[in-house]
Amino acid sequence: MPVSKLNRLIRLSEATKDVCDRVDDGSLTLSVASALSFLKPKNQDNVLHLMDLGYKVPAERVEYMKKVEKAGKLDEESMRAVLEGKNVLDPPKQEAPQAPQVEQPQPSAPAPSTIPPSPDVPQAEGAPAVPPQPTEGQDGPAPAAPPAPASTEVQPQESKAPFEGKQERPEHTKVVLAGDRLRKYFPDVMMTPREIEESIYDALEERRQRQQKEKEKLTIFPKRGPKR
Repeated sequence: MPVSKLNRLIRLSEATKDVCDRVDDGSLTLSVASALSFLKPKNQDNVLHLMDLGYKVPAERVEYMKKVEKAGKLDEESMRAVLEGKNVLDPPKQEAPQAPQVEQPQPSAPAPSTIPPSPDVPQAEGAPAVPPQPTEGQDGPAPAAPPAPASTEVQPQESKAPFEGKQERPEHTKVVLAGDRLRKYFPDVMMTPREIEESIYDALEERRQRQQKEKEKLTIFPKRGPKR
């Protein structure tokens, strides 16, 4: 016996006596009976009553009845709707009829003006100027227009030396030291960049103190000139 059939037979312990009797006489399949056992006893008997009225009860419709019963909507009317293949839990929504759209008349464009332009109206900007024609009685060609003055604007010449003049020093000075040159002074490869930085600052501090002592010696013992 397959395991699935054995589980269905065990499940019949939750079915009503009428359901078990119909399994014994062959009028109800084992798969449908095991699915009906998940319903309440009253609903199981109602399904058998609908079978007597001619309704077909497939196993998938009984599975849907279990969902309807869990939602609290399973009664004889909803059972009939489920067996007829209808969706009881989520009925289709009816769309509200849309109101007919009324087209609004669009305002007509004004007719173009047919009044001729006045001869006294000046010409629009950008129109080519008509040169004056020489009148009768004038000898020789018309005097030429004076030439336009040459532009006297002098373009500033860029300085060839980019570092001339006073240079502004940034607030933070960033110096990048090459690793090849530092390896000679810091052969220990286990030193971290922070330790190397502190070592460089210590060396610079010693150099500053040495220069300060040299200045103090010069103020006390000035250099003598060469012997004659």
